[in-house]
Amino acid sequence: MKPQFENVGSSSVFPRALRRLRNYGREGAETIALNPHQKLCLSSKIIRISLQNSAFAIEIGEHRLHLYPEMTVNDSSDQSPSDLIVIDPDSYFSGMGHFKRIRPSDEIVVRYCDDDRGGRFHSGGHFIEIEHEGNALVLRISTSAPQANISIVSDESAARRLVTRRTRALERVIDIFGGPIEALTPEDGLTLLRTVNDCLTRSPYRPLAADGHPGALVELPERLTPVLIGDLHARVDNLLKILSENAIMEELDRGNAALVFLGDAVHAEDPDASASMDTSVLMMDLIFKLKTAFPDQVFFLLGNHDSFSEEITKGGVPQGRLWEKHIRRVRGEAYYAELQKFYRLSPLVALSNDFVACHAGPPRTRISRELLINARQSPRIAEELFWNRPKTPAFPSGYTRGDVQRFRKSLGLRDDMPFIVAHSPFSTVETVWQDICRIPQHHMVSSALADQVGVFTRIDNNIVPQVYSAEILLPWVNQRASVHC
Repeated sequence: MKPQFENVGSSSVFPRALRRLRNYGREGAETIALNPHQKLCLSSKIIRISLQNSAFAIEIGEHRLHLYPEMTVNDSSDQSPSDLIVIDPDSYFSGMGHFKRIRPSDEIVVRYCDDDRGGRFHSGGHFIEIEHEGNALVLRISTSAPQANISIVSDESAARRLVTRRTRALERVIDIFGGPIEALTPEDGLTLLRTVNDCLTRSPYRPLAADGHPGALVELPERLTPVLIGDLHARVDNLLKILSENAIMEELDRGNAALVFLGDAVHAEDPDASASMDTSVLMMDLIFKLKTAFPDQVFFLLGNHDSFSEEITKGGVPQGRLWEKHIRRVRGEAYYAELQKFYRLSPLVALSNDFVACHAGPPRTRISRELLINARQSPRIAEELFWNRPKTPAFPSGYTRGDVQRFRKSLGLRDDMPFIVAHSPFSTVETVWQDICRIPQHHMVSSALADQVGVFTRIDNNIVPQVYSAEILLPWVNQRASVHC
């Protein structure tokens, strides 16, 4: 039995009894301050525990959960009160594991269901309900649950393991980059990009197109755990945050994980920085360093902003033209030509046995594996893959549920295969959206927000979203790099 996490009220599968009881007895519940050697028995009655900036262990029969106050790599919390990270300590530190972040005022259910339920939430099994009130935790377990108790994690090193692992991951990124993460010299940048383009001409997971070059489709082997990263739009800190979390760097080094960028790495969205291209250059330098370090585990799917096209604008700013002028000015004509080559060589679609992904959306016409491989020779197909948007009141001509179903069927994919895109965020306050426009198993991710960063990955054989709090990391990373150089 594995823990499953979900926000209360976000799905109709939770039993009505749970929703009725959420507020029962809450106002009269006494707030208890645990001491380091105390174990408090939990029950179906509401129990409120003072947070005290402590880490907690919850035991439910033979299962354990740990709740840690989230800290930055500087060992301090950015929020007061801080977010809490809920993990299964028996699996989380052995590789990439699922977790849940609880922000103040959030309420989640941790449900234990049989493994053969495919990671979906059902009304069966037993659960624990956890609410973050800011200065206290409110807890209640189901009447069907075995004996449960909560205690303070007394070993301070246990609570610091999350920070320690993240620090080591960022030090590994420094090692890969070769020092402080700063824009490369024109000569080093050109050498790096030529190496990347050489990698792109001989990818083992890209079937050859009719012209003899690797096609537009990447077919990932099952052994690689994907980390699907949405639009970054020049937020280097957000990429560093992703790389520092959840053993991603460890699994890359072990050859077990793959980074799949869903395009639009460049061009800042902040109106005050939309005309600046310096962070876009740095973003591509970092992605190219990752590609050369892990040539068969890092894949960049082309987005509509990954271009010098005059069509690329933001708030009236001609970002495509500015990108071209900036590259020619700071890196030179040879680099400009190599970057154009990179755009021509980059794939458009990623496919595995449990997901399919592209930047924008499915082609509106019938497709096939062969047509996807040769999409570069079909401009309409290529354009739709990195320009399409779902049908909404703002985009009435967008693609529909029928287009997604036809796309899956044309490729011989099962009806519930997760199809993940970026490109069209539905709001500026969220970073992942599931079942967008009521299309089952069609999800969207943006990784460019200032306060949170979303990805999709595979945990316990299921493609799931993971959301991290954004963090300013570049100054810390470069200070660390300078000390060690």
